[in-house]
Amino acid sequence: MLYVGEDGLIHRRDHRVEFLEDAPAVQYVSGHQIVSGLIIPATRMIYGPATDRGKGPLMVSIQLEDILVR
Repeated sequence: MLYVGEDGLIHRRDHRVEFLEDAPAVQYVSGHQIVSGLIIPATRMIYGPATDRGKGPLMVSIQLEDILVR
């Protein structure tokens, strides 16, 4: 499932991770940058299933810098 903000950009994606036996995950993307006419989210944070305290455990964190499209 995709969650699109009022700006028309994807900010969240709920999905299942096949190599983790279809475990549920939530991916948040932010820091959108325009590079060579493409809008690219520079930050991705992927969390495991939510708990009663909110977001699940952070599984993957990706920060893109100096993005170049050729």
